Amino acid sequence: MEQLLYPLTNRTERFAMPAGGLFSTAHDVARFYRMLLNDGELDGRRYLSPAAVKELTRRQTPSDSNDSYGLGFSVGDGTFGHGGAYSTNTTADRNRNLILVWLVQHNGFPGEGDKAQGAFREAATKQFAASK
Repeated sequence: MEQLLYPLTNRTERFAMPAGGLFSTAHDVARFYRMLLNDGELDGRRYLSPAAVKELTRRQTPSDSNDSYGLGFSVGDGTFGHGGAYSTNTTADRNRNLILVWLVQHNGFPGEGDKAQGAFREAATKQFAASK
């Protein structure tokens, strides 16, 4: 089965699904992460309880596993995020008060393009991370 069914505007035969079919903008993804970093509240409105955010972003996998996942997020020491198909990636860093949104759709970069996300992370962290 194809992950993306065209036309993309078809709301009767095309549904959101993992590995393709979820669409957003960098602005909206960043707002979503801002809400999570603010324990479920954004712009004075509560969307999730602090307890729900904690469950989403805490490790749910066994401690003896090399993988560290919450409910829909990879989680680490003060960070949580989600990697998507074809190189998309998002990360929220509570320690640095930083949100990184990398929205690309590329299955293999030419030349040394595979270093692009790392270069983005390094530059964004240097420029925008809160110093502690």
